[in-house]
Amino acid sequence: ELPADERSMLQGGLMLGQAVREAKERFGRGGFLVLPVLDVNQSANAITLPGEVDEGQTICFHVWDDNLVDDMQMLLLPQGLDTRAHGGILFGSWAQKGRDPNRSLVPVRQVERALGYRVPMAGFLSFGEMGPIRGVNYLHTRAAALALLRPADDEESRPASLDDEKFLN
Repeated sequence: ELPADERSMLQGGLMLGQAVREAKERFGRGGFLVLPVLDVNQSANAITLPGEVDEGQTICFHVWDDNLVDDMQMLLLPQGLDTRAHGGILFGSWAQKGRDPNRSLVPVRQVERALGYRVPMAGFLSFGEMGPIRGVNYLHTRAAALALLRPADDEESRPASLDDEKFLN
């Protein structure tokens, strides 16, 4: 019964979010641990998740809508005010729709667009990244982690190396 564009989003990635903190009236960015729905069994009225949902826990269905580009640009906006990055490392597990090899480059292009310049980038795509929520590690399957590499501002902020006199003493 959904419009065609919403059906398309559901086919691209139905997910279920579990509230990170229950005692909230409204949930926003970061309010849910989002898990992919692995299977929908309509005859049993059941879905399969890569985890458990407790009785009474607040949940919300989510869809993958390619807002990664907008989110990334918003989060990177302050980086344009810092010194120019000399490189970057990007690890991600965003959706790979279709067989277009350029699709995986979209986040790199968006990082460069948000920064306003090209930056050498290394990294890889994965099934997911592990990270803590409420002190418990979870596998995040639609995420990205970016480290921008910049030169040290001065001698004081430079980490010691094996050749440094103060390190050897």
